[in-house]
Amino acid sequence: PREPPADAAPKNTFTSGVTSLCSRRQHTQLMSGAYDGSIRWHDPRGLRYPPTDEVTTGGGVWRMRFSPADPDLFAVAAMYEGCCVVSEREKRILYRYPDHEGLVYAIDWLPSCTDGVLRLMSASFYGREAHVWEVTDQRTSCLLYTSP
Repeated sequence: PREPPADAAPKNTFTSGVTSLCSRRQHTQLMSGAYDGSIRWHDPRGLRYPPTDEVTTGGGVWRMRFSPADPDLFAVAAMYEGCCVVSEREKRILYRYPDHEGLVYAIDWLPSCTDGVLRLMSASFYGREAHVWEVTDQRTSCLLYTSP
């Protein structure tokens, strides 16, 4: 690993608690999600350095899941701001799904049929509901199912 400068001290860049960690074995990136709504990319070989990139979701990041179909995408359960799909390569939010009642704590990708559409399932805590939805274009999503 690279050595930090002699005057470097460990950098605590979080303004609130870390709630999620995610990495890929083949990459030298570690992603952290925090209650303040930020997703940060870190180089695990130099954790004394500040994050390499950051995206703000607007709501606390509770869970992150990589897409099994597209290695660039990961889904985020963003507590107060619903859900979003983020591009790891572009380091930006591509899609938002805000239609939950209450805090969103769970999200995962559903197996796609042969149509190649990206489908996800997410759940809210206080709303006691699960939604199945799909990404239909760069800005919108379509609700397919809401639990009773």
